[in-house]
Amino acid sequence: MAVRHNAVLDTRGPVPSSVTVSASLAAVVGGGTLFGLFYLAVSLFDPTGSDQVTTITTVLAIVQVTTGVLLLVGARRFATGTGRGTLFTGGVMELLVCVAYGWYAVGEVAGDPQDGGVFFLFLGVPCGAAVMTVVSLILALLPSAAAFAVRQSTRTR
Repeated sequence: MAVRHNAVLDTRGPVPSSVTVSASLAAVVGGGTLFGLFYLAVSLFDPTGSDQVTTITTVLAIVQVTTGVLLLVGARRFATGTGRGTLFTGGVMELLVCVAYGWYAVGEVAGDPQDGGVFFLFLGVPCGAAVMTVVSLILALLPSAAAFAVRQSTRTR
């Protein structure tokens, strides 16, 4: 069997590079999303926070945990050829989390000129995660990735 130059060979046969890169990006974003929970944990236990802020932070933390787990599981499932649905669900949820952080950065942090680093944290990092997520989703939609997913699903039946 000839191996194309853009494919990784493993026991299932050649895996398109679009699948490998898409799954890798999703895993990096999922891990980063779970790592970002440290900031939310500090916010949750801040005694000076209002009830509304605590409620919003709690909801965002739950969504962020769900998103991180979906991206990590989706990356694993997509890389092994068992499905793309979990990856797409996690990707869409990640984009919503990025929008929430961007909204917070523009609405709350941007008015304070002393917090330039905090503004970057709340706008720059989510924008980077959103770009990686969009690239991962686009790569997962390529015909070679779709053919790999179909080939693997018919092989397991």
